[in-house]
Amino acid sequence: MSAQFDREEENALAHIAQFKNIAEIDSIGCVEWTVIYEYDKNYKADKFFYSAILNKNQTEAALSRKTWDLSVGQGTPSFTQRHDMRGDITTYDRFGMDNVEPLVYFRNFHGIKPDQFDLSEEFRLFHNLYFDKNSNNFIYIDGRGNEVIVAEIGDKKVRVLTSFLKKYLAARQMNLAVFFDHRANSDLSLLEVNNLAEPVEFSSKDRCYSLGFGDGIFSGKTFSRLLGKKIIYAPPIEACGVWPYEDAEKKEYKEFIVGIDAEGSLIKNTCDPDCLANYFGSNEESSHYLTPVWFSRDVLEKYYNNPGKYSVEDGYVRCGSLWGIQIDNNIPDHVMVYLGDLGRDLSSEEQGHWVNYNLTPSDRTPSKVNFERSFNAKFSIPSEPDLLFKYLYQKLNEKWMEKNGWHLFREIHSGDEHIIKQVRLLFSNNLGEFDHQILFLVKLLIDYLNESQLVSACGGALPDEKGIGKLDRYLTKYNYPHRVRDIKLLRLLQNLRSSGAAHAKGGRFDRVHKDIGLDKKSAPEVFREIMEKINKMLNDIHDFFFNEDD
Repeated sequence: MSAQFDREEENALAHIAQFKNIAEIDSIGCVEWTVIYEYDKNYKADKFFYSAILNKNQTEAALSRKTWDLSVGQGTPSFTQRHDMRGDITTYDRFGMDNVEPLVYFRNFHGIKPDQFDLSEEFRLFHNLYFDKNSNNFIYIDGRGNEVIVAEIGDKKVRVLTSFLKKYLAARQMNLAVFFDHRANSDLSLLEVNNLAEPVEFSSKDRCYSLGFGDGIFSGKTFSRLLGKKIIYAPPIEACGVWPYEDAEKKEYKEFIVGIDAEGSLIKNTCDPDCLANYFGSNEESSHYLTPVWFSRDVLEKYYNNPGKYSVEDGYVRCGSLWGIQIDNNIPDHVMVYLGDLGRDLSSEEQGHWVNYNLTPSDRTPSKVNFERSFNAKFSIPSEPDLLFKYLYQKLNEKWMEKNGWHLFREIHSGDEHIIKQVRLLFSNNLGEFDHQILFLVKLLIDYLNESQLVSACGGALPDEKGIGKLDRYLTKYNYPHRVRDIKLLRLLQNLRSSGAAHAKGGRFDRVHKDIGLDKKSAPEVFREIMEKINKMLNDIHDFFFNEDD
């Protein structure tokens, strides 16, 4: 019983003496995240953090007192006034005070609108942070296109990545003071507390705080108050990581397969452009800059699956405006990239992704499309069905708008922009992948038909007429010769969606899939054939309606 009583007394002491909060001071500015605002209150304790940026002169003065240098809600633009022999002198102050500014602003709208916290605009602009309104996070996009959460804004807590905070402090050569005002309540009497613990006054080169005890007048409970601050000092300006002090990382270059020797062993060569042969006589013993390097098409799956970040285009892969590389993707089942381009255009990390899909050259040859573009500097339309589809779809729609004043296919909604990017040939013999691509095609070719304009051009709507029927009537009106073939194709796509891709599979699914040959051929083969038929349709419609211009 005595041991249990001792533990309870020890826990009560640890709580009222705020051992945990005092120990936490050591970690401020030394762990991954730095809390710059927090307010959490319950019947046992209150926890309160805030922060402010101080210039170096203000820092020394700040450490001479435990009180805060900036209160929540202060630090906004205002006027100050002083009086001298000339009378009142009014001055506009950006932060409402000298030498102190908030890193996070608290804004109150008198109960009419919700309170909110705003991260310092200068901090956001310095790091070029994107605000994600869904998560209330500020995001940094690095040179590889990776997203890094730098600041999290919550109702009770705001925190920033310490590494980004210190780079900002380094650039400005200013320090951050993290203020704290924590309270702990206890059922012990003040006399009992004073017998167990003593008040604390502490100062050092980076912190100062006091711990005191008292009686709660209204609560009737004994309480302790830990009040003070810790300074996070600015690193040297060279640590800010931006020009002219950016980190000079030495780029590493991967080796790629460029051939097979007489013994059947792989021949690999660095992709470092400075170490490759060229047409000017450099590095004659090395592989040439324009050595074709081969990859399986699976190398592109990563990029197709993240259309918000990447774009796979005809002859090109890009990550926003951060990087891009020319590729030859007009080859069935393979992708080719020139050796020097891999080193010049891809980061070491991205090269590592491509290495995993590297193939031997075997007897593969680059596409005719790539040869015409790269060596003859000639325009050449894509040859692979998925790339050709995107070219023909856009070409027909633009021409239709130019001639008729409306698009045959409505403009793609922002919520569907990923679809046109993700249309592609299949990577594997997988019916799930097949169904997914069919859904994309039906949306683009049927759901996005400009039904209102088709109906208007035909003199009005008919009862229960659907999108394909409206197109059928329009093509009939203009005597389009391939109407039956193309309407049949669109209805096939619709059936594929309704029998399998969008609903539970059954007997109808089996019949439709047998009709298109999936009982005898692989899904990639059948999908390629469907894409080729679609391209024939788009091309024929274009040539029929706009033949006089081509």
